[in-house]
Amino acid sequence: MEKVYWLQVVDIICGSADRHIGNFFVETDRHGTITSITGIDNDMAFGETFMPMKTDLDRMKMFGNVIAFFPIYSPVLDQAFPCIPSTIYDKVMSLTPEALSRELRGSVRDSELQTAILRLKALQEHFQHIPRYDLSDSEQAARCADTTRETAYRLAQQYDSGGYGSERFITGNYFTMMLKR
Repeated sequence: MEKVYWLQVVDIICGSADRHIGNFFVETDRHGTITSITGIDNDMAFGETFMPMKTDLDRMKMFGNVIAFFPIYSPVLDQAFPCIPSTIYDKVMSLTPEALSRELRGSVRDSELQTAILRLKALQEHFQHIPRYDLSDSEQAARCADTTRETAYRLAQQYDSGGYGSERFITGNYFTMMLKR
């Protein structure tokens, strides 16, 4: 579970605008536990316009009901992160714009760097308002798994009942994408 959340974090900060069902590999052990997840096809990352939305209402205000286009360009943070493992929370919250700049400077244009910083700040602001769980504590790990699973199934049902077409456009929650694989 933690590995999937990490990919979502990296994709939000990097502005990966093309993450869909066909653009990541998942490896599991014999018990079905995810041992690795790898995002592929990253050529649409680090744009200047890709910004996450806080809620579906925000996304609808910006894009209307244009389902074929808006999921690719605007992940919805309350769908992607209904909760967060505390280890991820701590690392994301301690990442400063200066540290991100040091890591990325020279690899992306300054305008893309500034947008990545804005995405980091949006993610940090969202993380302050969601439950975080210590996955080393079995009760907290179970609550995080339950919250994540409930959100993924709810989003899958909304998608199925909405008649939105291709499953490759399920982008708001990577756990939901994995259900649809």
